[in-house]
Amino acid sequence: MRNILLLTVAFVMLAATESAAQGNTELEPRDFERGWYIGLQGGIPTAEATFSSFGADRFRPGWEAGLHAGYRFNHILALEATAAIGQVFMGEQDCCFDSDYLLGADWNRWKYPTADFHYYPYSELKSHTQLQRYGLHLNINMLGFFPSTRDSRWRLELAPSIYAVGSSSDLRTKSDDKLIVADINSWHFGYGGRLQASYALTERLDLGIYGGFAHHTGSTLDAMPQIHLTNFVIDAGLKLTYAIGTKPRAKSTAAAALIPASALLGEGNDTAEQDEVANEEPAEVEVVERKAMPQAPPAEVSTEIKPAVGIKAEPQSEATTEPQTEQATEVAEVEFPVIYFSFNSVWIEPSERGKVKEISEILKANPEMRIRVTGSCCEIGGEEVNKRVSLQRAEAVKRVLGQWLIPAERVETVGAGIAHDAPSRKEARNATVIEIIK
Repeated sequence: MRNILLLTVAFVMLAATESAAQGNTELEPRDFERGWYIGLQGGIPTAEATFSSFGADRFRPGWEAGLHAGYRFNHILALEATAAIGQVFMGEQDCCFDSDYLLGADWNRWKYPTADFHYYPYSELKSHTQLQRYGLHLNINMLGFFPSTRDSRWRLELAPSIYAVGSSSDLRTKSDDKLIVADINSWHFGYGGRLQASYALTERLDLGIYGGFAHHTGSTLDAMPQIHLTNFVIDAGLKLTYAIGTKPRAKSTAAAALIPASALLGEGNDTAEQDEVANEEPAEVEVVERKAMPQAPPAEVSTEIKPAVGIKAEPQSEATTEPQTEQATEVAEVEFPVIYFSFNSVWIEPSERGKVKEISEILKANPEMRIRVTGSCCEIGGEEVNKRVSLQRAEAVKRVLGQWLIPAERVETVGAGIAHDAPSRKEARNATVIEIIK
C-alpha cells in the first residue's frame, strides 16, 4: 500500500509539472488523438456472491488501486489494459439473516444443527476477499460520433470488458474478528463493461471518473457455499491519464505550395497548368496593393497643371479624384476576421459562424468584391494530407458563405497545406486567411 501511495504522489507531481510546462512553452509536435497513454486509477469496489458488500447489517465498501495503459486509434476507439489490486468486504444478506442458515465444519450450509458438528451462524460471519484483477477494455467514445462534440475536451466512453481475476478469501467472525479459515484461493473469468467520462486538462493530461460491472465464473468470491447465482464486482473511481501520443511524420523541407481547389479535386491535372498557378501566387500581394492605391495618377497630374490655364478645371479634378481616393482607402481598410478550426477538423464551430456572417455582410456591402479563402494546417501529419485538409477548411467557409446568399463565383478556395511560417502551431492549424482579389 505504501508503494502505491508513493507511485500516486509521483504521478501527480508529474501531472503538475506537465501542466505548468504547457502553460509556458509549446509542446513538441505530437498527435494526441492517436498513440499510447498510461495512467493511475483507484476507487471503491463492492461485491456480491453468497455474502454481499450491501449486507443485512451495514454497507462494507472496499478499496482498489492500479495502473492502466492503452492505445488510442482515433476520436472513437481505444484499446486499454488495466491491472489492479484491492480488497472487498462482505456480510450476510437479508435472506440469509431471515433464514437462520448455519455454516458447518464440513463447509456445507445447514438449516438445523446436529450434535456432531460445530456451526457458525451466517449472521455472525463476514468475508474479507483480496482481489487482483487484470482487464482488457475496448473504449468507445460516444461523443466522437457527432461532429459538434468529436473535438471536445470531454469523452464519454462505453467499454466492453473482460477480466482475469484472482481471489483470496478469509472468513472471520464479526464480534471479535476471529479468523475461521484463511486463504481460500481461486481464479475467475470475468466479463462486463465500464462507463467512464474524462476531461482533458491539457493536451497530455486527462482526469476522469469510471464505473464498472463484471460477473465472474467459477466459485464464489466470498468462499461461502453458493446460494445465489450472483457473483459480481461493481466498482467506481477516478482515473488520471497521461497521453504519450505519436510523433508526426517528418515534414518536407520545401515550403508547402498553394494549390487551388481545381488541382486537388482533380479538375485539370496538367503539370504545366499547376506550374502556372504556382507562378501566379506571388502576384497576389501586388493585386491587393493595386486595388488599394488610386488608379489614375495621370489624371491627378493633369488636373494640377490645368489650374494655371483655367479656374473651372479645379472643382472637376477634386470631384473626380476624392471619391476614388476614399473608395481605395475603404477597400484597403477592410479587415476580414480569421476563422479558427479545431485540431484535425474541417467543421466550423458554432462560435466561429458569426465571423462567416460578418464576411458575408462585407461582401454584400461591396457587390464587386471577390475573395480568396486560403486554408492552412499545422505540421502534424504528412504534406499531402494537410493540403487536402486545408482545402476542405477553405471549402467549408465557402459553403457557409453560400448559406448567407454569397454566390460561389465570388469566392475562390485555396489549400495551402502546412503553414511553416505561422507564429504558433495552434494558429497554423486553425487559421483561414482571406484576401481581396480581382
